[in-house]
Amino acid sequence: MRKQKLKEIKKADGSIILVGQVYLGIDSVTKKRRNTTIRAKNRRQWDNKARQAKLDFKERGNTTYIDPFKFETFEELTNDWIRVYSPTLKSNTRLATLNYIKNYLSPSLKNYSLDEITPRLIGSIVKKWAVNADTAIIKNGRRENGKGKDYSYALHILKKIFEYGFEVGAIESNPAMSICAPKPQKRINNKKIKYFSNNELEIWLQYLKNLSKTPENIYDINLYMLLLETGLRIGEALALTWNNIDFENQKIHIEATITKTGEIQHMPKSEESIRDIYINANTIERLQNWKLHQIKILNTLSINNKGFVFPGIKSLHANYETTRVRFIKHLKKSNLPNIGLHGFRHTHATLLLNSGADYKEIQNRLGHASISTTMDTYSHLSNEKARETANLVNFSLKKIQ
Repeated sequence: MRKQKLKEIKKADGSIILVGQVYLGIDSVTKKRRNTTIRAKNRRQWDNKARQAKLDFKERGNTTYIDPFKFETFEELTNDWIRVYSPTLKSNTRLATLNYIKNYLSPSLKNYSLDEITPRLIGSIVKKWAVNADTAIIKNGRRENGKGKDYSYALHILKKIFEYGFEVGAIESNPAMSICAPKPQKRINNKKIKYFSNNELEIWLQYLKNLSKTPENIYDINLYMLLLETGLRIGEALALTWNNIDFENQKIHIEATITKTGEIQHMPKSEESIRDIYINANTIERLQNWKLHQIKILNTLSINNKGFVFPGIKSLHANYETTRVRFIKHLKKSNLPNIGLHGFRHTHATLLLNSGADYKEIQNRLGHASISTTMDTYSHLSNEKARETANLVNFSLKKIQ
């Protein structure tokens, strides 16, 4: 079957999106042809969205029509939008979307009836979000809820909700369609990433080396070392299976992640998250030893872990919260600051940066969607810790065997 030709549109940031209409069918209520416009980053994503749009249309009884008086308030429309679209979102995206609605949309619009909401009102609300973001007080690297600089995403969700309202006949037009979010003012970034300094890393490595070799401690040591040696996100590490480890070619294939809610997500944070990273001989040897030791532990506990590198004891795979709690206990025992599990990733990136790796190499290894993310996060460290981490070029992590 011949594929539909899609229109390529270049966005302001230079990226290209594909746009095309999908024929849903004849509306069972209005007896009119129903089409919808799909936008996507690539052909595969566009095809998936088009397929989902057709399924949604069918599930609604082959109609997009709903009595326009069904939704009287913005809150009612939003709740129905959540009901329809929440199941189609990935776990982390769903949680983030609900938080944006809670912190931005609901406080601003939940008490308005739909016929009271105008482009002018929405414009004033978005400007208020921008002012809040520009004047927000940042404490411990965090802003108050509803005062983030990413308020443009709240507007994006708002447009989606009103687009849904238009499609089902609840409103005559989308009042948010023409609204653009003003750019947030640039301010000095005082937020410091958390990672182990040279001295702290040496203390941590010595602490791990001296740990009693209980099954749980051996598990933790191997997990922490892999995070330090690869810069993987904790969710990516917990989702690894032995099939992802290429011992012969010394590389790891990252294709999935485990969310904080415990779901395995096979389409990670971004397309760049799906990647291969090379590992050194020390890491290969450590993983081989861990694999042999793991078999003994699992046989003792009568656990079948379906091939996960870091399986759960009471569940199929490791639990994020349990892993986090154990990590905090180790930090307290070692008298080190809480850098968070993500701090291993920052430590790895800092080691790479100060050993001479360029930003593009670091971006590819960490799986960042853009090099600007890498530079924005780590550029201020290029000189700050150069001397302190210079002797870590060869990853003195091999202290633990």
